[in-house]
Amino acid sequence: MLNYIATESTAKIIQEICKEKNIMVLYEREDIVDINKYLKETKANFNLIKYFVIEIDCLENSKDDIFENINNFSKIHTDIRIIILAKGMKEQDKLLNKLYSIGIYNIINSAHELEFKENLIKALSDKGIQKNEARRFEKIEEIKKDNSFIRKIKNILIYKKIKLRKIIKEFNIERTNIHKVSCAYFLALISETINMILKSLSYIIGFILIITGVIALLNNPVRNLLFQVIGLK
Repeated sequence: MLNYIATESTAKIIQEICKEKNIMVLYEREDIVDINKYLKETKANFNLIKYFVIEIDCLENSKDDIFENINNFSKIHTDIRIIILAKGMKEQDKLLNKLYSIGIYNIINSAHELEFKENLIKALSDKGIQKNEARRFEKIEEIKKDNSFIRKIKNILIYKKIKLRKIIKEFNIERTNIHKVSCAYFLALISETINMILKSLSYIIGFILIITGVIALLNNPVRNLLFQVIGLK
């Protein structure tokens, strides 16, 4: 048996699929609802429900409230498969990331009607949408870390660039009296420049190694190729 909260157009697709799969629609809502009030005040007997379809566009609550209510509901009704309809929402949307993190994998965000219907049919199948198929909704922490690392490199390079300009400016001023420019000062300038280049290269190499490691961890073909190159396979 199935319970759904959906817009009128989505409800027609749900009913059509349920008819084809011989799934009984026990309760339905086709208007905007407060998810908190609905779960507390509805007369629906969730002990009879196998599928609970929720369309995000039908909920008037904030994303944090939506997540909190669905999370609490999933802990109480562990046997109910919660299916989230999030048409057009980005895969890295905060709400979808959080739902994925608590084990809700039947998430459909396709805006294309045919693809949306195919995914809903899969969600209502015996196995439903599996974790590996919904992995695109997992929060990508690596992106933030990499961006932070890139910003750090940029800041260091900017600082070094400003410092080098200052040294060059001072050198140009002193050059008006070339007889006073000592060999030690010139060597210090060269040493500072070399150190800057070496440090910059070390950061860039480190960044490349991190990116390569992340890609290798997430991509089996790349990981296998890497192992072959270094002689582990």
